[in-house]
Amino acid sequence: MSDKSKILIATILLFYGCVSPLERAQTIAQRAGYQKELLLGALFTHMVFYKPGTSSEELHVYIEHDGTPWLDKRTISLDPTPRHPLMLGLMALDPAPSLYLGRPCYYGMAATPSCSAIYWTHGRYSEPVVESMAAALKRFLEAHPHGAVHFYGHSGGGTLAILLAERFAITKKVITLAGNLDVAGWAAHHAYSPLSYSLDPARRPALSPHIAQHHVIGSGDEHIPLHLIKQFAARQNNAQVTVLPGVTHACCWEEHWRALLGT
Repeated sequence: MSDKSKILIATILLFYGCVSPLERAQTIAQRAGYQKELLLGALFTHMVFYKPGTSSEELHVYIEHDGTPWLDKRTISLDPTPRHPLMLGLMALDPAPSLYLGRPCYYGMAATPSCSAIYWTHGRYSEPVVESMAAALKRFLEAHPHGAVHFYGHSGGGTLAILLAERFAITKKVITLAGNLDVAGWAAHHAYSPLSYSLDPARRPALSPHIAQHHVIGSGDEHIPLHLIKQFAARQNNAQVTVLPGVTHACCWEEHWRALLGT
């Protein structure tokens, strides 16, 4: 890892405990040189960060994890914005043109008229969420044309990466990091309430075989069961699974990201 990358990661860690989640994300984006935009989707307005790269052929789309939908088992968070935006940091390690596609109601949008807690709790992967993210991305591609799209997502962002990939004919690759690829199976495993208003990748048709899929999980992940990822991949047309030793659900992805981008 380069000295520049180490400094950026250290900066991210420094800001974890000092500022609000929104301020933290904006500081990370500013220091990384990202451009910030607000994009209209189908129902929601999305905060996005864009980084031009060395090639205009493919666009890498980064989707964050679920953030903070609940404060505890009975208390819904008023702001689901992630306190630790892993994908925002990983994007800084990617030399390609990249877009961090904000989820509905995250990054200061929770109080907007279209938003309701359903969209970051039981409906976090619902049709209105996916449709709006797809519309925002289409709007971005109209202004910044690219010949191909790669989707990258962590945890619940991996769920959305799969759900979005099927809606774009120019999708060429999906990489999920500890992806929640079987939503019903995950909820049952943890004895959580079913995400009854959400779409479930495991109950969707397999992605087109021209889309390369790489599903990666850490050996120390206690949040996403490995067997669910393997079951999902076995039903796909062009998917591989990799287990990274020493990696947990949230820790140490930075050490592997450049290598994973080349897979």
